[in-house]
Amino acid sequence: MHTFLALSPIIIALTLMLIAKQPSGRALLFSWGLAVVLCLTVWKMDVLHIAAYSMLGCLSTLDILLVIFGAIILLNTLQRAGTIAVISDGFSGVTKDRRIQVIIIAWLFGAFIEGAAGFGTPAALAAPLLVGLGFPAVAAATVALICNSTPVSFGAVGTPTLTAVAVLEKSLEANHLAPDAFKDALTLTTAIIHGVAGTWMPFVAVLMMTLFFRGKKPFSFKPALEILPFAFFSGLAFTVPYYLIARFAGPELPSLLGAAIGLAVTVPAVKAGFLVPKKVWGFDADGAGAAPSAVRSGRSGNIGLVAAWMPYVVIALTLIVTRIPQLGVKAAVTGITVGVTNIMGVEHLNWAWKYLNNPGLVFMLVALGSAFHFKLTGKEVGATWLSTAKSLKNAVVALTTGVALVQLMRYSNVNASGQGSMLNEIALSLRSAFGTGYLFVSPYIGVLGAFVSGSNTVSNTLFAALQFDTANLLALSPVLVVALQSVGGAIGNMTCINNVVAVCTTTGVNGEEGRIILMNVLPTVLYCTVATLVAYLLS
Repeated sequence: MHTFLALSPIIIALTLMLIAKQPSGRALLFSWGLAVVLCLTVWKMDVLHIAAYSMLGCLSTLDILLVIFGAIILLNTLQRAGTIAVISDGFSGVTKDRRIQVIIIAWLFGAFIEGAAGFGTPAALAAPLLVGLGFPAVAAATVALICNSTPVSFGAVGTPTLTAVAVLEKSLEANHLAPDAFKDALTLTTAIIHGVAGTWMPFVAVLMMTLFFRGKKPFSFKPALEILPFAFFSGLAFTVPYYLIARFAGPELPSLLGAAIGLAVTVPAVKAGFLVPKKVWGFDADGAGAAPSAVRSGRSGNIGLVAAWMPYVVIALTLIVTRIPQLGVKAAVTGITVGVTNIMGVEHLNWAWKYLNNPGLVFMLVALGSAFHFKLTGKEVGATWLSTAKSLKNAVVALTTGVALVQLMRYSNVNASGQGSMLNEIALSLRSAFGTGYLFVSPYIGVLGAFVSGSNTVSNTLFAALQFDTANLLALSPVLVVALQSVGGAIGNMTCINNVVAVCTTTGVNGEEGRIILMNVLPTVLYCTVATLVAYLLS
């Protein structure tokens, strides 16, 4: 009964989001309220501790929310300036082969946007670019979602991974684990799992496209097998630097710089004909590989390709300078903090914020600089910032109440009933149910969290602590299990409701959400299977 009650806030959140179609903010707010009631009545916690742990959760989300706001304001500013259309136009002239266009735009460019922005923007941006090049809308939406998987754990400058560490901070201290050392180990393990499984994702995306959107062509694996050498090459062009950057620079830059390096390697290779099939593959409507047409906005006609890319170059360089200790800037940036000690009078319950180290500030400054450089009016800038702020209402509520919920579940052992914490009760039951086979269940919990919430970050917020506790009870590596949670949260982006709805909206597809989700179940299972096999070998 205690296990069921402990699970009930999560069950209610999932039910409200999945079945009742409620936004994640409303669902998680209700779940937090249920957790408060349970803490008062069943776990016999006092009001002061409930309020203090909830406040800790709210304060912990400031870092994440600033990143989200900065990332989206940058993207919206560049869209208004017309630079995104210029970038799309630059891609259109590289190749006529639809298979290669998918790899360059959905896999590599989408990964770059994921590294910089995250939170569903890559697929919602890459899919319309593909439609602008002449792709069927459902095909564009499907492949964009499939490719928006491997980069996600380090998306938005590492936010999902950093969130997992933030959620686990007190647990790490209780288990005598240094948060920084755990973060490094988690980053490396996540990169290894993604690196092995993700290298095959360009091929999987092309395979799905050539099989399900072949038109009147006969069923055949040949078009996908023809592109396999190039697809594998383009996979490595991203995952090799992705792994190396994760190993030596941390979780903020692997997706951003890995994709930039991948583009720098892959695009010239295409132009040189390296591993490119001689026969051009296209859709029925293309007519023997007709030249694609790019779509420009009126303002974009005066912007060059280098200028269009420059905001992202500035971001990448700034993050490199402030993240690599040997350059001497990181210590100065991270040394300035604000915080609260003994939150609401609870001794040793502290919170500190290294606000100058937040990438969101970089995004906002680059957005302002871009607005000035591309001559946006004050009215346009104001409208962009206002609309962005309004769009984040659900994210603010979802993240603050979600983290507050996890903190309550984590610290519900501070009670007068003698019961263990909610998460401990759940972990004990999972240990009994799955035993050592839990390793093969772990990524699907991450997938589930992302599926209903639309975010690897929210999935990690909900389940990272649960996975950590279960790993300890089963004598499994906590690093490995939490890494599988984060990997699963990234994989869940292929089918998550929010992303599918967003992609269908941006591509003008109506009523195809269920079809897209169903098609992407197969890549989801394939990815999870490879991920668990890699984790098993690592264990």
